[in-house]
Amino acid sequence: MEQIQSSKNKGEAVFWSHLGKIYKQKSLPFSKLKVGDVVLTDKENISNELYEHYMEQFKPPLLDFTNTHDMEIMKEFEEILKGLSTSTEEVEVTNTSEIRNAIRSLKPKKSAGYDNISNFIIKRLPPGYIQGLGNCFNLWLKECRMPNEWKLAKIKTLNKLKAGVPKSDQTRPISLLATHSKLYEKILLTRIRSWAESNHIIPKEQSGFRPNCLIPTRVLSIYQEVLNNMAANSPTLSIYFDYQKAYDKVWHAALIVKLSRANIPSALLKTIWFWLSMREAVVVYGELSTSKFPISIGLPQGSSLSPYLFIVFHSDIVRQTGAFSTHIFADDLNVLISAPLGKKLEPMLQFLELEGTKEKLLNLRCFYLYCDTRVHYYDQLIIPLLHRMLNLERLDLHLKVDRYKGFIDGNDLKKDIINHIPRLNQFTFNIRLFNRSSGQNNIPSNEDIQRTFKDFVNNQIISCADHFQESHYSYCLIYSHSYRLKQCDNISNNFPGGLFKYVYEVSLHDERSFEHEFFLRIAQSFPFMRKLTLNLIEAHDDYIELFLLHTKLYLQNNVRLTVHYESLRLLTDNFQRDATRINCVRMEYTCYDNVFPFPKYFKDYFLHVRMLGLR
Repeated sequence: MEQIQSSKNKGEAVFWSHLGKIYKQKSLPFSKLKVGDVVLTDKENISNELYEHYMEQFKPPLLDFTNTHDMEIMKEFEEILKGLSTSTEEVEVTNTSEIRNAIRSLKPKKSAGYDNISNFIIKRLPPGYIQGLGNCFNLWLKECRMPNEWKLAKIKTLNKLKAGVPKSDQTRPISLLATHSKLYEKILLTRIRSWAESNHIIPKEQSGFRPNCLIPTRVLSIYQEVLNNMAANSPTLSIYFDYQKAYDKVWHAALIVKLSRANIPSALLKTIWFWLSMREAVVVYGELSTSKFPISIGLPQGSSLSPYLFIVFHSDIVRQTGAFSTHIFADDLNVLISAPLGKKLEPMLQFLELEGTKEKLLNLRCFYLYCDTRVHYYDQLIIPLLHRMLNLERLDLHLKVDRYKGFIDGNDLKKDIINHIPRLNQFTFNIRLFNRSSGQNNIPSNEDIQRTFKDFVNNQIISCADHFQESHYSYCLIYSHSYRLKQCDNISNNFPGGLFKYVYEVSLHDERSFEHEFFLRIAQSFPFMRKLTLNLIEAHDDYIELFLLHTKLYLQNNVRLTVHYESLRLLTDNFQRDATRINCVRMEYTCYDNVFPFPKYFKDYFLHVRMLGLR
């Protein structure tokens, strides 16, 4: 605390540096390891289990010999290696000045590697040693190699759990490399980066691990893009991807092939392959060290080359996804989709459909999917995704679906979902469906839909169906009791009632007028309601007036009103009528009409306004 107080006078950067050290999450040490139902306490047994786990994790990837893509990669990879074996190109040599700069960039408090030489010692090397080091580096750069002793990593494991006994897959490996190797890799990185940047290999959307491309800048770009879309009344879907064990999953052969296709100089490619191949590691637990084991997949952790080679490896992901706007972080991906931009969703949907049906998710036991924006590709994307979860035991779906082929009922859920997941023993759902099919005359009744759930013995299923003739669509809500969402929307006169203990926001919509008894039913069903949305776009002016007159209806400060501006102007005498002022002041008005500026007295009528009509 004294350091924080004294750092206030030393500048903002120093202050936040000290504060960050205090709140930095630290890994808890572990003296036990769980294997199945057995808890290991002996240090040697724990060390052996970690050894087996990481040896399995870093073994060569299994190739699918029926997969044409894998076979093409391997064939091309073998041809590349033949060419590299006869290559006589050399990597650009270094000098003592570049080596000194690399030494200055080393963090003095980093742990020593397998050679037990720390950064602290390296930073105090005499000039003569640096000169000798430069001679060695230049020899290896010319020969496109490095000492094999530098390819050995010391793996220390950190506990990812905040409490309890971890399993092997709940530990995080930290690789400690030889310090001289880190220096050599920094020299090599400048040459790889120079090639990639000058040839525009890395897309402009990539932030992290690049000079002058900070991650906060990318975050601000996302914020600004979403803000611009909101100003244009353009809905934006934002999807975030996190690569699981990103560096550990890189296939060496595919990386070499991709670098070769990008026309990297053969000397750099040869050096990278030498750096990747024949790597080994030992696991250190306490004072125990395991035997060496080979690392045949992934990029070495702790190396300055690994992050940059990783972003080169997936540099073409922007083109492959076909997304409208993509933002790439160090090892994360953000995709923004905004339909009104005039581009088609079809290319990306085809890509997602193709990729989404390849791999079965056999280890997944529980899956929860919540989407409050309308899903337009339920049958094309959601159903194929669920078919991959063969061993799923618990499924929870909360969806708002736009569909052009009728309602989703019990028969659909059994045919499309339940019959494909044999181990499923708990299935809860809340599906709100907008049916926009052309055949609106053959819409099933609510009783017809309810009968399709007669075999759902473990759940009480509630359904509510509506047909809006003037709007040419029908709506159906099906959910497994009890209703646990915080919002309940599109409630019509067909609302069956019931007690909704978790709902605090309600919206009403119907082509028929709501009567007094209906509002009594709403009040009884939603005792904890804090917000009510009234969409009166299609309502008659006489009906709208009932909500505006405080003598007809008492309103609290929790109502959102959606109505045409012209109707509002007429009913309020151009926003000067006292009889409607009290209720209007309490409402939040949502305006879809292109109106601006508002009349002089408007601001005294509505204190809260949402403008969704401006373009």
